[in-house]
Amino acid sequence: MAIYDRPAGKPPQRVAIAGNSYVHCDETPDAETWVWLLQERLGPGCRVHNLGVTAYSTDQAFLRLEEFAAAAPLDVAVLTLTTTDIYRNLNMCRAFIMNDFEVPLFKPRFVPNGSELTLKPPPPSTLDTLCDRLSDPASVRYLRAYDNFFPTAGRQALQILRRFHLPVKDVWRRNFPQGMDVTLRICRHFIDWCRERGIEPVLLLLPVYWGAFPAGREFDIVSRQSWPSGTTIIDARQVFSADRLQLPRAALAHRFNHFTREVSTWLADYIADHLRPSFCTSAAGA
Repeated sequence: MAIYDRPAGKPPQRVAIAGNSYVHCDETPDAETWVWLLQERLGPGCRVHNLGVTAYSTDQAFLRLEEFAAAAPLDVAVLTLTTTDIYRNLNMCRAFIMNDFEVPLFKPRFVPNGSELTLKPPPPSTLDTLCDRLSDPASVRYLRAYDNFFPTAGRQALQILRRFHLPVKDVWRRNFPQGMDVTLRICRHFIDWCRERGIEPVLLLLPVYWGAFPAGREFDIVSRQSWPSGTTIIDARQVFSADRLQLPRAALAHRFNHFTREVSTWLADYIADHLRPSFCTSAAGA
């Protein structure tokens, strides 16, 4: 029985999908986004909630799911991973990771504490005091301790050396192992959180093959992990066949790299096929 043929009177199953701008689907009209198209494919027996927020990281996406589930019943939770999340998970001040091209917006982050994760809140601020935080000694010490992209003298020197084309690792590659470790820990924390609440956990690997952070070996690392039994892993790299990636870039991505309707259609078809078993499992346990 398809999930959209639920008995009369049964409430629709609720799925929440959290992530960054590739979930929010920046640059794309609502009706052309993969989340909207996914809702159409799953039908009226399911209600899909788009919790994507531009510039979010995995930690923020999980916290958004946590907030949503506290206010409404939830059957399936989808935590989406893109390559840029690995680095954003080590960051607390957006301006540091973007080389000061943005307003210094702050975010929380999870810090490993033995086998556990400790959530570090952002420095307290309001819209009126955002810039003042970087002049506050206590805030600066806090960010230096917990933001891997804090612009120390050593990191600035490395950036200068790289401009002279000297063979030094950039800050991104040097942070990859730690970022990968934190990302995997957040994913396990998310799965445990779902299990404790009777929610079906889904990890969605959402690749991007253009822009500053094209998908690479990080998805292999995630997919090869020994995840708890019953965890659904949707590896959307399968959507992007060699033939499809040979299409003109304009057919695949908008100016700022977000998915076009054509790509959204591929993703919606693929994700719907892989989500249906999760809905069936959730309905059986209800």
